[in-house]
Amino acid sequence: MEAAGDPAPVAELKNAIRGADALLIATPEYNRGAPGGLKNAIDWASRPPLASPLTGKPVALIGASTGRGGTARAQEQLRDALEFPRADVLDEPRVLVPEAFMRFDGDGNLVDERPRRARRRARHSCARRRRCYARGVSTVGEIMTSDVLAVDPSDTIGETAQKMVERGVSSAVVSDYGNLIGIVTERDLTRAVAGRVHSSEARVREWMTADPLTLSSDASPDDAAKIMLDNGFRHVPIVDEGRPIGIVSIRDVARWSTEES
Repeated sequence: MEAAGDPAPVAELKNAIRGADALLIATPEYNRGAPGGLKNAIDWASRPPLASPLTGKPVALIGASTGRGGTARAQEQLRDALEFPRADVLDEPRVLVPEAFMRFDGDGNLVDERPRRARRRARHSCARRRRCYARGVSTVGEIMTSDVLAVDPSDTIGETAQKMVERGVSSAVVSDYGNLIGIVTERDLTRAVAGRVHSSEARVREWMTADPLTLSSDASPDDAAKIMLDNGFRHVPIVDEGRPIGIVSIRDVARWSTEES
């Protein structure tokens, strides 16, 4: 089929992707997954493997569902599909709109301000990443997520999980009077749930990684990669005089490595 050339709709899709500065993909969630039509479109756009229009393209994902997950599963499936053509999928913010019937008015307008803010941050991050990669990246300050979620060590893990979902992030710094004392991630919350603790009673201080390794904003992406690979981390807080100013993830470093190569 590929030898015969792309069908006209596929060629049109690929040309549109090539001409775009970035992509914003909005998805519902069916049967705990992404719609088949959307997955099929990504599969077509991923070809040919070494010359896909998705390669290096900044992509932000958003979604709304009637359930509490807010398309989290569908978005993970799309991330996996976009990984093969090496698309530059934003790790954060994650724009998840749960219980959509409560978030839109009768005309279909999104009225909940929290996902609206996350959507604006996603657009800003796409534009910022496009500018950074166009001129070359040399420090973690250029690839980090600067809109950091900070939680208190006395917050419950339930409260923290809710804040992370609302902000569309996979980690939060733990701050005591502005100073970094720990980091809590989706992994930590999963461990807590597996330990059968009560999410309304267990505190962040009991499940966070205390005194995490950190970097300054002028450190190199190579430094961040070494810390994460040597210690099995997925996130490293970026600090300035002990105060958190950002977070860099393993996805951020992987994207940087792909662009540099």
